[in-house]
Amino acid sequence: MAKVSKLTEVKVHDDRATQALYQALRGRARGRTELVKVTAADAVAMTGMPSDQAEPALKQLVAQYRSHLAVTEAGDLVYEFEPSLKRRDKVSLGEWVRRAGEQLWRGFQVFFKVWIAVTLVAYVVAFVAMMLALIFARQGNDRDDRRGGGFGFPWLWYWLLPDLAPTQVDRYGRQLRRKPPSKRFYHSVFDFVFGPTLPPLDPRETEKAIVAYLRDHGGRITASEVVALRGLSLADAEQELTRLMAEFNGEVEVSDDGTLIYVFQDLLVSAEAAGAGWQYDFDTPEIHRRLTGNTTGANLAVGGFAGFNLLGALTIGPTFLERFALAGDATANFFVSWFPLAFSSIFFAVPGVRWLKARGARRRLERQSIRRALMREIWTSLDGLDPKLLCETVAIRTATLPAKVQKELDQVMVELDGDIDNDADGKVLYRFKRLSEERIAVERARLVSPAQPQLGNIVFSSEET
Repeated sequence: MAKVSKLTEVKVHDDRATQALYQALRGRARGRTELVKVTAADAVAMTGMPSDQAEPALKQLVAQYRSHLAVTEAGDLVYEFEPSLKRRDKVSLGEWVRRAGEQLWRGFQVFFKVWIAVTLVAYVVAFVAMMLALIFARQGNDRDDRRGGGFGFPWLWYWLLPDLAPTQVDRYGRQLRRKPPSKRFYHSVFDFVFGPTLPPLDPRETEKAIVAYLRDHGGRITASEVVALRGLSLADAEQELTRLMAEFNGEVEVSDDGTLIYVFQDLLVSAEAAGAGWQYDFDTPEIHRRLTGNTTGANLAVGGFAGFNLLGALTIGPTFLERFALAGDATANFFVSWFPLAFSSIFFAVPGVRWLKARGARRRLERQSIRRALMREIWTSLDGLDPKLLCETVAIRTATLPAKVQKELDQVMVELDGDIDNDADGKVLYRFKRLSEERIAVERARLVSPAQPQLGNIVFSSEET
């Protein structure tokens, strides 16, 4: 097995050296459509810098820009940059629009939550008061009945906004203690409109999982294993490994059959077991986000309050204004009719749009589920697979149609360099030769690899000073 030395480790990062190499690389890429190939020696020749500056600069560019890794027969590393020199972290127009939309959405959520807290309860109470006023006015009764306005029912305030509910005392003046509900009603209202809050994502979760896998597998990994870990195509897995090699001081071994094995020996040195766990992408449990996260009763209650406000804005409010000769007052019309009408319309429109988006998300989840089931079958079999039997098996497992599975399988065949073959009886088989070869090669390499490096005895500790 040939071993390729890793790039010189960066001792002091020099941005000027990186910029100089970038300019030289851009000059070489100008007007070209094919990949720009660079070795460590080329980096020295292109810039005139010594190796201890040029090689770390090359490593930095590999981490920043989309590139591929190739190895010659002699074991020399060749880095192949895309001529456009597209950054790995470059934000496309579509991504920029998506991020801007997320920021606007978060701002709207804050604004509308305040609006909800102020409006939903207030207008329920207001419309009940207007309705009672209309009833008493029709009866010719002008007495002030405080029982109907909502303020005489502290339990209503406690249920809706318990944090703002008036303090209740018994006949001896002692404060009454109430057991808080398991979920505040206003939390149910917010979840009805915007959906349940998701836990924050760890931006380095992928790296942590791959490092955990490396620690469990002798610091060696192949593109095929990254495919299984991340659910990527082979091309994207190679891009990911090139980036990780630059970031984590990796090196490359070339097996006898030409398989590239990425080695991260430095990640194996450990004082004690630490880090995250790992699992294959096809073992990751499916996450089905609920539309509201509320119980059916809570959704009915929230919808009932908002629906009452919508109905009140269309019927009770205009009738109240007409009865008390306020229909011509623009301010009264705005606050009694138009304002709650706009609020209620948005209140129902937001979850309506989320419901439409959820339908699209369900279709994506179905495709993801099919792909993961296919990957499980492919990864656990080193032999050829009968495509018809494979599609039927996955269709049953995912409760979908074999035609949908076949469509996804065709895509997987392209992404994983699959081949169509025939057995001795002429039956069509799908084979994934590269995945099989890489699995065998890396397992052999692990068997003959050096023992995991161990920490030596501690000869000095600041704790002892």
